[in-house]
Amino acid sequence: MPDPQKPQTAPRAGDPAPQGEEGSRVERLKQNVRERTRTFVRRLKFAAWLTVAAAVGYGVAALRGHLALQDWKQVSADRQAKLEAGVADTKRFARALQARRTTHRALLALDQRNFGQSETFAHEAGALVADPELAGAQYGEISESLASFRPLVSDDVQQQRAELLALIAQFDALLDAQKAPDELRGGTSKK
Repeated sequence: MPDPQKPQTAPRAGDPAPQGEEGSRVERLKQNVRERTRTFVRRLKFAAWLTVAAAVGYGVAALRGHLALQDWKQVSADRQAKLEAGVADTKRFARALQARRTTHRALLALDQRNFGQSETFAHEAGALVADPELAGAQYGEISESLASFRPLVSDDVQQQRAELLALIAQFDALLDAQKAPDELRGGTSKK
């Protein structure tokens, strides 16, 4: 039996193992501590591997998401550029059609012997196609002819009428050569 006057101390690593019942109990405790430590270390390693695997999985998923986003941005930018080019073409075509319509209005005003209105319409049509960026470079000659159109007040307007009809024919030839955008033909473009 242990001495009650002597303080109890835990056995140290280098101490000889106590004998008897108390010795086997200490050995069992040591064995239990070693098992629990091994189990803890195994679980810790498993948790570390699981964390590394999750981090790698997250990294791969984030990279794939980033790459998909970059692809989507590129496709979106290409579509945007295509749409902007289509809008510019449509605006040029519509401007040329407006100029052709205004030239026809000049012809109708000339037929009604409204010479001032005919001149105004001709100048408006020339101004619509004067800027090559807004209407296209092919309309330069027509624009100059319309800008210089000055109807003479007379009973015989056949020569002036022929001038306007020739300009309308030039408009028609250029508009026929220029492909109308799908939006103006009533369809939708799915290219």
